[in-house]
This record gives sequence, C-alpha cells and structure tokens, in this order.
Amino acid sequence: MRVRKKANSEKIDATLSVSFLTKLLLFVGIALFALSFIDLESSQYEILQKIADPFESITRNLGLTCLSAGLVSVLVEVSTITNVVKASVDKIVRGDFPFENFSLDRLNEVNKQLVVKRSCVDGMTVNDLNNSVYVLENELLKSCKSVYYDYNKVTYIITHDADKKVFKKRAEFEFKIINKYALDNKISFGVSIIHPTDSLTKEELEEKFSIKQFKIVYGNKISNADGKICLDEKEANNYLNIVSIEGKSHSLYKYEVTFEYELNKCLWNEIHIVYEYEIPDYDIIQSYKVNHPCKVLEHTIIVKPDSNQKENWEIGGDAYTAFYFPPSDKEYNVIQSVSDTIRISFRDWSLPGAGYMITLLKK
Repeated sequence: MRVRKKANSEKIDATLSVSFLTKLLLFVGIALFALSFIDLESSQYEILQKIADPFESITRNLGLTCLSAGLVSVLVEVSTITNVVKASVDKIVRGDFPFENFSLDRLNEVNKQLVVKRSCVDGMTVNDLNNSVYVLENELLKSCKSVYYDYNKVTYIITHDADKKVFKKRAEFEFKIINKYALDNKISFGVSIIHPTDSLTKEELEEKFSIKQFKIVYGNKISNADGKICLDEKEANNYLNIVSIEGKSHSLYKYEVTFEYELNKCLWNEIHIVYEYEIPDYDIIQSYKVNHPCKVLEHTIIVKPDSNQKENWEIGGDAYTAFYFPPSDKEYNVIQSVSDTIRISFRDWSLPGAGYMITLLKK
C-alpha cells in the first residue's frame, strides 16, 4: 500500500495493492508445496530415488513456510487497508472529510440516509422523508445563509380619533440585522392607507403617513461601530413611494405607502425608526409578520381612547410561528396584564412569516 499526501492540499491519494514480496512468497510457497507431491521413488534414476524423502520434506516445509509468510503479509496489508477505511469513516463522522469532492446531489442522498438513521424509527426509509415535512429543508438552508434579525423590538401606540373616525398609529421600531455573508440588504416595509380620491399627492400623503425619526448605526465587528446615519423627517420621507392597490370587494384601501432604504453590506446594522400613520377605525384587525429569520421578537401594542370622548378600548390577540411545540416551549409568550395592552415575546428562532394578529374592541 502506498499513501501519498500532496503538498499544500488536504487530499490524500492511497494505492491499495498486495506488495511484490507478498506475491513472490505466495507463488514460491505454492510452487514448492506442489513439488513436494512429486513421487521421486518411482523414478528410473537411482539418485532421485535416494533423495526422495528429504526432497519431499524440504519442499513441503519450505512451501508451507513461504505460504505462511505470504498469508501473514496479506493479513497485515488487509489490516492496514481496514485502518485506512476506518480513518476515512471517522473523518466523515467528525465532519473533516473533504465534502467538496462530492456533488450536491450525492451529498443530499447521503444526508437523507443519515437523517433516517438518526430518526431511530424502525422501518423509516428515504422515500418516507421525501413525502414528509423534510422537503422543507432546502428552504431552511436558504434562511441559514440569509440576513437575520438579532432582535426585532417594536412599540405600537394606537390612539382613537372619534371625530375623524380613524386610529392614529405610532410605530417605534428598533432592530438589528446581521449580514454575515455581505448580501444585498435593505429596509423595506409597506403600509396601506385610504384616500377619498383616485389620486394621492406627496403633500396629501404627509398628512396620512410620516417618518419622524430614522437612524442607523453599523459596523463590521460585533463590539465596534464603524459609522452612523441620521436622516431628518424631510430626508427620510423622500424614500417613500405611493403604489396603487387593485380594488378588492372586502377592502377600501386604495394605496400602499412603501419605504425602501439600502443598507451597507457590513456585518450588522442597528436601525431605529419611528413613523406615524392613520387607518380607518373600522379596521379593527391588525397583523404583523417578520420578513427575515429572527432570534428575539418583542412587540408591545397599546390602544388608547379618544381623550375628548367617554370611551374605552381594549385589545386581544395571539401570535404564531413555525416550530412551536406547546407546552414545552416556554420562550413563546403572549402577555396581557391589562385590557388595553398586549405584549408578544418570542425569545428563540422564528422563521419568516412568524408574527401575530390583534383585534381592537370598543367597550
């Protein structure tokens, strides 16, 4: 067996073969052992008859000796080969094996076989995996290499205006986006609004939606910031766009206000943004969903009555996220100690689409 490691490379070439000496010992042993069976006593030559017994003894002993030596050599080489194979398997288990030498299709098949084995379920097959929620694995892998929220914290203050028949909403967002792989990254969100006419100007928009504060701190090291961006109200509102919404029988919303701002392709961006807008007071059901994977989600929603009216409002709601396993999952909480405030807390990984729905009710 010859083992050759290439310089500056993790690749190892191994040639597994029976050595020349082993082959020679086996060949000579078989030949001598075969010669020992020649009947020299029946020879017509007297000299051969005299050496018949010692010839048989010597050739048989030498043959057996050579055969034994050859077999021992084979066993030693087989043991060496076994150790090489075992070492390769150990490297696979430890994750040190050069997987880059294999195609993705082959790795996927190996991975499925490992999953079946790890499931510890008798009778489970790879085909069973292909017909289960395991097919979502690729989507999870996409999320693993995307940007994510280190935390996403929001406080909504919703105040009723009885005269205008609207809810005035103030949203205070604080979140940190981690971008390990320098991907294209931006802040993007949209808010639906109602307007009585078929056109909405920028000036009219400012009465219904306005960004009050906008600040970004960013950096390429976890503990150190490299810079800060602050936009005043006028500058921030320049990033707003108005999009017409196709009419729907169940909705009176005609427009969506969208905000987009490109972020630096650095390791992290901390964003603080405050905006205010109005929605009709008959739209009592509100919802929110995260658009990136999130490690910590903490949202607080408060509803307040019109101070000029004798009215009271209360709030109710519930949250939803993938991979929620009640009752063991204690990190998932919907907390409400008073009727006008609710807090959604999920201090574990949640996937895009996780969120909550609240309902505003007049007492």
